Amino acid sequence: MIQDVLGLTENESNAYRELLRRPSCSAGELARVLEVPEGEAARVMGRLEALGLAARNGEAAGRLSASPPRLALGSMLVRRQNALRLAELELGSLEELYRATMAERSSSDVLDVVRGVDATRQRLEQLQSGARSEILGLVQAPSRFVSTAENSATEAAAAARGVAYRVVLERRMLEEDDGIVEELERAVDAGEEVRVTDSVPVKLVIVDRELAMVPMGGRGHAADGVLLIRPSGLLDALVGLFELVWHRSSRLTVPRAGQVAMSTPSDLDETDARIMSLLVAGLTDQAVAVRLGLSLRTVQRRVGQLMKLTGAQTRLQLGLQAARLGWA
Repeated sequence: MIQDVLGLTENESNAYRELLRRPSCSAGELARVLEVPEGEAARVMGRLEALGLAARNGEAAGRLSASPPRLALGSMLVRRQNALRLAELELGSLEELYRATMAERSSSDVLDVVRGVDATRQRLEQLQSGARSEILGLVQAPSRFVSTAENSATEAAAAARGVAYRVVLERRMLEEDDGIVEELERAVDAGEEVRVTDSVPVKLVIVDRELAMVPMGGRGHAADGVLLIRPSGLLDALVGLFELVWHRSSRLTVPRAGQVAMSTPSDLDETDARIMSLLVAGLTDQAVAVRLGLSLRTVQRRVGQLMKLTGAQTRLQLGLQAARLGWA
């Protein structure tokens, strides 16, 4: 959208497109098309004229004609590109200054303290938005830095631009957190890797192995802020802790309907696939029923049918067969 690239409002962008469709246009005509007051249409037309996107029509007073896009937008784009180049140069200069300062900092400067929920939320969003390659996370139940809903949009945007996510969840998260299954389905669909373990030692976010965020309060203690940890032996230790927990955790597969049909010749449907995924993650039948909005009897009946389908005599054998068939 040109408004995103060139800083136009939605009305200004729509107005310019409308002008391109017509030889000329008045404020009244534009107001009817955009469904805005005529005063707002006149303001938008004045803005387009000031930006060089439109010009007065010499044949009729009060009417504007669109300027050629390549001519009008091209000059605006060049200005934006020049501004970005200058910003990149300034960023490089600031990075050099930061690295030089880091070399002179004492051990106490390894940590920054961020206090308050709003500040924590803002800093986590900044870390994810600025990530270049990788984000690692350990998530404890029941609380986290911010809620899943608050964080999902920023996380999705980072994943969409190629940032790799590896996250380990405590198994209790799947049992107690409303909506977590749906969030995990979206995350896995976006390419994130998710694993599950019985217990996570600490809530942790690591960005590009250059910055880490941990809560100031330990498990069971309210945290009124977080610690930001810069490159140091402590950061290296946290990266090592994450990798240890990651390799000891179980991979969580969240099947989708299209994948289920391709993974096995059996009659396994999407509901059965989701049941198997949560069972392999360690949830009880009751917890699976709650997560998927099913009755306990329905879950048990479906599990029994899957055992018959695979010839499994025990839940352990069913899990092995599920892995072999690509169900989980």
